[in-house]
Amino acid sequence: MTGEKKLAVAASADVLVGADDSNVEILEVPEWGCSIRIRSLTRGEARLIGRDDMTPDQAEVYALKTACVEPVLSDEQATALINNKSFGATEKVLNRILEVSGLVPGFRPGS
Repeated sequence: MTGEKKLAVAASADVLVGADDSNVEILEVPEWGCSIRIRSLTRGEARLIGRDDMTPDQAEVYALKTACVEPVLSDEQATALINNKSFGATEKVLNRILEVSGLVPGFRPGS
C-alpha cells in the first residue's frame, strides 16, 4: 500500500446530502472587460436543459442564468447577453459552464 488515506464511509445519507460538491470558479471574459463567477450545474439542472420541451435558446438562457453566480442574472439579462453579445464570448462562457458541470464536450443544451 502506498500510504493513501481512504475516505470514511458515510455514516448517513445526511452526510451525502450536506456535502458541497459544487465547482465554483472565476472565468475571465476579456471581450467583456471583466471576469464572472460561475458554478457547476447540479444533475437536476443539467437534466432540465436536456429536456425535449426546452428549446436550445431556452436551455442556453437557463444554463447561463443558473450557473452565473456573480453577477446574478435574470432571464431577461441572460437572454440579452446571448442575443446581443459576440458568439465567441458567449460560447466560451457556455462551454465552460458545461465543462465544470462534467458534461461531455459537444453537449448542446436543448438538443
